[in-house]
Amino acid sequence: MLRIEPLHLLRAAFAVALGCLAGAAWIAYDLQTVTPNKNLPGMSQLLAQDQQIDKLKKGMGNSVTGLRDFLLDPKEQATKRFTTLLVKQRVEANSLLEDLESKSSGAEVITQLRPFLEDFYNALELISDMRAAERRERGIDVQKDFLGHQRLNLNRQLTDAAEQCTAQQTVIRNKYGASRMAAIRSLLALIGVVFVMAVLALFLHLRYTGNLQYESAMKLDALSGAKSEMEQLSARLFKIQEEERRRLSRELHDGIGQTLTALRIEISHFHVPGEVAPVETRERWLRARSLAEDAVRTIRNISLLLRPSLLDDLGLEPALRWLAEEFSRRTGIACEYYSEGLDDQFADAWKTCVYRVVQEALHNCEKHASPFKVRISLKQQDGMLELSVEDDGVGFEQGANGSPLRQAGLGILGMRERAAMLGGKISLVSSPGHGTHVMMSLPLVKLAPQRKQISTAERQLAAAQARND
Repeated sequence: MLRIEPLHLLRAAFAVALGCLAGAAWIAYDLQTVTPNKNLPGMSQLLAQDQQIDKLKKGMGNSVTGLRDFLLDPKEQATKRFTTLLVKQRVEANSLLEDLESKSSGAEVITQLRPFLEDFYNALELISDMRAAERRERGIDVQKDFLGHQRLNLNRQLTDAAEQCTAQQTVIRNKYGASRMAAIRSLLALIGVVFVMAVLALFLHLRYTGNLQYESAMKLDALSGAKSEMEQLSARLFKIQEEERRRLSRELHDGIGQTLTALRIEISHFHVPGEVAPVETRERWLRARSLAEDAVRTIRNISLLLRPSLLDDLGLEPALRWLAEEFSRRTGIACEYYSEGLDDQFADAWKTCVYRVVQEALHNCEKHASPFKVRISLKQQDGMLELSVEDDGVGFEQGANGSPLRQAGLGILGMRERAAMLGGKISLVSSPGHGTHVMMSLPLVKLAPQRKQISTAERQLAAAQARND
């Protein structure tokens, strides 16, 4: 069975909604612009015809008024005024009629106006020839006959023409109203479809985002689990590494180191006091003893680098002091160590973490910083262990996360991981030409002593033996 993704339905709903919105916009534009413009010429033409018919009626009324004045005026000048009025009104009437005929496109009611109009003005011209005495005798009868026949016919015809124009206007209005209502119904239908699509799109959007949130939560849980497993694996690897280093250090020191020491003693027994050995034999003996002594020192150095016995036997502070002295002796760089408030009752993981961070920081100073002086400070206060390693070397440019902009090795990453496993954090502050400052904060978990406390005299004796070695 074909399964449609919510995202595809969401896109289809948006597409339909946009199409309906475009259709609604076109209908609204048609209502406001296109449809009125289509009906406007016909309405304008009918309104113009209506106005012209009104003008014809007005001209007919003016002519009738002139006739009344003419019949009641006994003066001879009345004939001239009436004749002038008739000429003017007839010209205007013919002009209006011609315009009506051209615009009406041969409408029967318009074409029938001309004979009635001609009869009307012809009858008025005949009356204009009457003398004053005749007007006094027959004026009232003529007026009644004319108004009762000619004017009535023309007025009836003009009324029919006006009614026809009104009927045509009504047809156009009804047609425009029907088209407008149809457009409005279409517009409302499209708006309804848009609303339905909007609701559907909202539902699909909520469903899609819900699926995304669920998938994100599942992936986040998987990543969290993987991160936890990686942290556990990293902690386990660090622990195995330290145990292996401790074992190798003790095997080198107690096994190979003691064997080489015994070999050096045995070589020394070749020399018998008072006995003069050949020069060649003596040189070989001295060279063998020197090689044995070099091997003993090398084994001891390797053992101390793997894991100094001071860290396990005497504690963190003596191990750090030895590390600072050894760094100064080996590199010629002044290295100072300060401590404050230490009770040295730390778990092995805390001691190892601090020692390895200091060891890595000193290694970076020797390899990259080229400093003149290094200062190591370790403080214990308010349940926190604060470590600081600061040098006056060349420094480096830092990125947004505090790491060097240049390609960094695994040393800084290892320091951060060691601190993070114990709930601590490491921060670096550096700039070109202003040295580097490594700071670490570790929350302490104090443990009860598991072994016999070593006296101060024993500590001093062990430290002296380490220095002599």
